[in-house]
Amino acid sequence: LPLLTTAETAQLTQWNDTAVALPVVGSVLDLIDFDRDATAVRFQNQALSYRDLDRQANQLAHHLQTAGVGPDVVVALELDRSLDLIVAILAVWKAGGAYLPLDPAHPTEHRHHQYTDSRAHLRIDTNYLTTTAATIAAQPATTPPRHTHPHQLAYLIYTSGSTGRPKGVASTHHGLRNRLTWIQTAHPLSSTDTVLHKTPTTFDVSVWELIAPLTAGATLLITEPHRHRDLDHLLHLLHTHHVTTTHFVPSLFHEFVHHPWPQPLPHLRDLICSGEALDPADVTAFYRRHPTATVHNLYGPTEAAIDVSSWTCPRPGHGRTVPIGHPIANTGLYLLDPHLNPVPIGVTGEIHISGHNLARGYLHQPARTAERFIPNPFTGDGSRLYRTGDLAHHQPDGQLDFHGRTDHQLKIRGHRIEPTEIQTALTTHPTITTAVVTAHDTRLIAYVVTTGDLPPADELRTFLRSTLTDHQIPSIFIELA
Repeated sequence: LPLLTTAETAQLTQWNDTAVALPVVGSVLDLIDFDRDATAVRFQNQALSYRDLDRQANQLAHHLQTAGVGPDVVVALELDRSLDLIVAILAVWKAGGAYLPLDPAHPTEHRHHQYTDSRAHLRIDTNYLTTTAATIAAQPATTPPRHTHPHQLAYLIYTSGSTGRPKGVASTHHGLRNRLTWIQTAHPLSSTDTVLHKTPTTFDVSVWELIAPLTAGATLLITEPHRHRDLDHLLHLLHTHHVTTTHFVPSLFHEFVHHPWPQPLPHLRDLICSGEALDPADVTAFYRRHPTATVHNLYGPTEAAIDVSSWTCPRPGHGRTVPIGHPIANTGLYLLDPHLNPVPIGVTGEIHISGHNLARGYLHQPARTAERFIPNPFTGDGSRLYRTGDLAHHQPDGQLDFHGRTDHQLKIRGHRIEPTEIQTALTTHPTITTAVVTAHDTRLIAYVVTTGDLPPADELRTFLRSTLTDHQIPSIFIELA
């Protein structure tokens, strides 16, 4: 029997009526006006104007096309935050390809798996740029020929995998274009703005940080490598460079709010949070300390081009939870039961996402893609829903309240973690036969069964760091019989 009244069905349909027109462009690059002398990007004591950025990216793009880069060809970028990073991203797009970010700080085996699994055509690191510098400098500075389709691959982001191996999410220019167009409408940037980029490039938020300011003629300010959690350094940048817009994962936002500030940040206008649940007490504390900036709580999985819902936190802060808000433009959010039936308002259901932001799926994993990206039963037009595994309910006014997961996936300090991946790595240790990983607050705890004595924790951490990233390393190891 249907649980929804006719009025409720109509209300849910109305909340998902988010259609708006998009700019008619082939690539996200077409949203950027490079014909300007204004500063496009700053890093340490270096800066590039829009014209200089365009020229350098064009030269590298010509070189990449000569090397065989074209539509849907993946180029791995193993670069720290720098001017070279943004030049390389734009060059890959100008050549028609897609980029895969590899963090140089991640374990070699971790990076190697992503590089080989993606079947990347080539890898760009600092050594590559050094050895090819003369060849690149000899290339023309004009825009190379490019015929980019909106549904062409733009970037790959690898997420923690339930099978024990990370899986690559294949995102398109179409999805990114929708996300960039929406936020420029909802929270517009202009040539007077400065946006701070500090998110590691292996997270999709970095794509917004890097590209959104350029589409608005604003200035992109790049944080030094390995200092994205150094609050003294971040406060210095926010003050010195008059940053107007920045992003914090809620766990770092908590530290930021309670960190000593020399004074309020007079130029900060928009502070965006996403990646995990936002504590309303932190929002209230921020508003108490900062009289002008506004906090926005966004939600979205990597599989849907960064964010799919948004909520602006009112002053002075209120409630026991912070909603994840309403769907953004050209996006539908359906709360469904296990049989794909919509749940009534106020009842918890699994979030299913429809619309422009959806990725193609998981690279080279058609079965996994078919499992999570399913036909949309509400349209009959061949569109898809993405099953997020996240739980939420509708408030009477349409806002979504987040309720956790349907599975064992964890969020620790903004990192998406599949315990199975850590458990698989642990059981490759010669003395560990079984492992279960759980979370307590912001710490991972590993329960293990061994064939002898439990190895020292430092030994186990060193062993795991050969294949796992730092945020996947358990804080505590507990032996069970």
